[in-house]
Amino acid sequence: MTRYSPLDANIARDPYPAYAWLRANAPVYYNEAEKWWALSRYEDVSSALKDHETYDLSRGAALDSDKVDHELPPMLVMLDPPHHTRLRKLVTKHFSPKEVSQFAAVIRSNAQEMIDRLVGAGDIDIVRDFAAPVCERTTLELLEIPAEDRSYFGSRLVTSFTRDPKKPGGSTEADAAVGDMAAYLQQHLAVVTETETSRLGKVLRAGLESGEMQGDEAFGMLLLLTLAGPEDSVRTFANCVACLGRHVDQRRRVVADPTLVTPAINEILRFAPTTQFLRRTTSREVSLHGQTIPQGACVLLLVASANHDERMFEDPTRFDITRQNAKLNLAFSTGTHACLGIHIAKLQLAILLEEFLAAFPNYELDFDRATHVYALNTAGFQELPARLVRQENFSRGAVHAN
Repeated sequence: MTRYSPLDANIARDPYPAYAWLRANAPVYYNEAEKWWALSRYEDVSSALKDHETYDLSRGAALDSDKVDHELPPMLVMLDPPHHTRLRKLVTKHFSPKEVSQFAAVIRSNAQEMIDRLVGAGDIDIVRDFAAPVCERTTLELLEIPAEDRSYFGSRLVTSFTRDPKKPGGSTEADAAVGDMAAYLQQHLAVVTETETSRLGKVLRAGLESGEMQGDEAFGMLLLLTLAGPEDSVRTFANCVACLGRHVDQRRRVVADPTLVTPAINEILRFAPTTQFLRRTTSREVSLHGQTIPQGACVLLLVASANHDERMFEDPTRFDITRQNAKLNLAFSTGTHACLGIHIAKLQLAILLEEFLAAFPNYELDFDRATHVYALNTAGFQELPARLVRQENFSRGAVHAN
């Protein structure tokens, strides 16, 4: 291989051979046709993610940020310090392990309700029939969407997950759904900030009243919660089911010992992350591995490749839920821009996986009929057909994954 591009459908379907070639032959890679650079080794990617002064977000976090033809509100994933530091400080406590643990009961209840609906269903789609509706409900709770609006907003949220299997990026339907949600959230912002009992409103109101947060920044926070977490959680859960579907021996270990749910998720995040890369722009000239990246260059930090780097993870193509350093994966980034919602994301994944395996430990997957997401930096399943056989007399428990 001499050319890598995430826009190449053949590579996007299985990028890991390309990543291995890059790590071995071109750890600092330049795509002359598309005018961007890529880093593929763990140490280089991790260091770049932690060095926001050299690798910044001045031109956006997505490969196609330069082509966006509409203005977005300020969001943490698009901002560098000190702007980023100021906003993140205002909301970090809201997403601490202690705070998000308050959502555990409702997540578990939603998961159990969906599982009860699937009893006797036989053939289902993991994404459509379980992951998407449960993650949708969690988002509705997090955003405090009123009961009378949940059907509308939830339908727009699920539609926003839609991807065109024939081309990268989003879809016309998804773009329209995002626009609808944005319009709704602008009105919803006023509601939550004026409601004294609103947990979310309290956080935003404190920033607005102190002058440390502007109105467009509060709106950006709501939009971020809507767009950044739900789809990734849906794709990641499907990847969890797929990995354990392919490695039945390790699935049996998790079923027998639910304390292995958390280490299993860490290994899945390493082995099959949904996020493939993050974009940064160089604020200065960078010399690395005999190459010179100029100032102002677009650089793709290939986090999925880093998670398979032989220099960091022994025998990286081997799936091993007992891997001791799996939690060092970069699926949720690291440094200043580490994912704000990492704790609620991991909590939700742990609860969903524990409940699903308790109810359906012997599920079977039809990979031949599965369809994959074809997006610029996202990998996962659009559809994952499964056949369910419910475990008789199964027990339900409690997992905390942070």
